[in-house]
Amino acid sequence: MKYKVGDKVKVRSDLKCEEYYGGVLFASEMNRFKGMEFTITRVNNGGYYEVLEVIYNFTDEMLEPVEEMSAEEAIKIQAEMCKSIMCKDCAIDRLRCDPHCECAEYRSKNPDKVLEIIKQWKKDHEKKEVETERAIMVRVLVGNDCNGKCVHEEEVPSGETWERAQERVLKEYCENHEGKYISTICGICRVKE
Repeated sequence: MKYKVGDKVKVRSDLKCEEYYGGVLFASEMNRFKGMEFTITRVNNGGYYEVLEVIYNFTDEMLEPVEEMSAEEAIKIQAEMCKSIMCKDCAIDRLRCDPHCECAEYRSKNPDKVLEIIKQWKKDHEKKEVETERAIMVRVLVGNDCNGKCVHEEEVPSGETWERAQERVLKEYCENHEGKYISTICGICRVKE
């Protein structure tokens, strides 16, 4: 599903009454909601959303995102752009066809184009939420205790028991390397790639 709790959404204005969108009927009494903005309060496993403002359910096919940006935020982002890049590399500067038209003048004459550039800059530079995943690793260590240096590690594949994986990895490693080694199991959490 596209949205999460707290997201601002807008009901699409091109929806047709008494038609199904994502398995949910857009009933005639919902027609008055076209173009209105709502806040997602619940994401249901059935593929629909509940919103704060009304009792009707909506699907991804009925909604579009609301891009909200205050004037203050736009000014701050544009200032960050000016601080971060050279004018010759700026998307606003590239739009100016008239070399005699200064940046400030262009911005005042083309606020819609400039706002789109600022929104894109924001989107491109927003800090993405870090996604993680858990895994079980077998590590081969030098020596006879858990203080040895790790010389090999691999993830336990699904379907293989930890014990079997620990034994298999150690045997495979020792077949190709001389010395004393032990294997250990550890759970890790890593950032998804």
